[in-house]
Amino acid sequence: MHACDSRQHAIELLRQLRDAPPLALVDLGLPPAPHTPDEGFQLIADLLAHSPSMKIFVLSGQNDAANARHARALGAWEFVAKPSDPALLRRLLARALELPAAEAPELVGASPVLAKLKQQIAQFAGSPYPVLIEGESGSGKELVARNLHRLSPRSGRPYLTLNCAAISPTLVEPTLFGYVKGAFTGAASNKAGYFEDAQDGTLLLDEIGELPLELQAKLLRVLENGEYQRVGETQRRVSRCRVIAATNRDLRRDVKQGAFRADLYHRLSVFSLNVPPLREMEGDKLQLLEHFRRFYAAQSGMQPFELDDNATALGAVRLSRQRARAAQRRDPAHHEVFRAARVRGGARARARPRGPLSWIRRRRRRDRRAGRASAGAIGGFQPRRNAARLGAGLHRGGAAPDARQRQPGGEAAGREPHHAL
Repeated sequence: MHACDSRQHAIELLRQLRDAPPLALVDLGLPPAPHTPDEGFQLIADLLAHSPSMKIFVLSGQNDAANARHARALGAWEFVAKPSDPALLRRLLARALELPAAEAPELVGASPVLAKLKQQIAQFAGSPYPVLIEGESGSGKELVARNLHRLSPRSGRPYLTLNCAAISPTLVEPTLFGYVKGAFTGAASNKAGYFEDAQDGTLLLDEIGELPLELQAKLLRVLENGEYQRVGETQRRVSRCRVIAATNRDLRRDVKQGAFRADLYHRLSVFSLNVPPLREMEGDKLQLLEHFRRFYAAQSGMQPFELDDNATALGAVRLSRQRARAAQRRDPAHHEVFRAARVRGGARARARPRGPLSWIRRRRRRDRRAGRASAGAIGGFQPRRNAARLGAGLHRGGAAPDARQRQPGGEAAGREPHHAL
């Protein structure tokens, strides 16, 4: 058991230990501001950055629901308010130690696109070169990065994550490279950056497309020869960590628009991974549902919920529809044959595929009809107005218009001529 009186002391002790402790009890009120939870929240983030599997219990006299939600959002295991029962706290800690440590989850699914992604991860994991992970928001880019680190020779070293879009652009440089005392207002002491804390492990730069242009040149220098400097000092430092970048933006388009450096893009994309969205993973949805059903049941200590036959059948129907739409995109003619052969009104329709030629004929027929209608309007012949005038003239002449009376054009009064349809 190790005790620390400040966040800086805890980080220094963690760097000296060969193996990170499996559990930590953190008080939100830490110096130099013991009446605010900021230092405690920062310590939670720092501990999980060094050891993602660490179970963190938060102990705080600030019994605020917002603080509890924020602590859990950062990754804390449980929030305990002061004053707490020592026996209850001891039971909670003992129960947490009995549970197995959380490992980096593997990618769940067996679809072709996911199988290709797993093969690429296994191929790129052992290399020391940067990897660029591209994909939509929520597709699992950070999970792919964790698997790259887990399967690499650096798996026993630190794994840090920095979201470039979550911090102010003016704080990105001191956060990445560190700073010395007096470098700027508020720099009360020396502080190491992410590149220094990562040592020879892995550093994930999430949302790399949001990195300011003035910092992209400094990141490029680190990728080229590993050299960097803390803010406010001239001493040269060397980073040995592996950089993994993730983005949901089209960096190629940003390079053409001048929003991202082309040389940095080529340095980052030595290896490139494209994470597919869930809609492209055919047949994996039910498997993912089963996985998370067991995962959250084990996490909450409750019995997993069960799907009845109707829910399972509904999921199967939706998957069948998705496969049918995918098959239609792959082979439209084949899909049209089966659609024409469906049963309508109890009788099987004749299987008559509607290929491109029949579609062209229908288009030409519609264009001819539209051309005849526009020609009649241009020539001054307006069927509805002419029929109304004819009926009014007959009425003024003393004879009521007969609905069955034929006009010279062969049509009944009040009806549109056939060629105007």
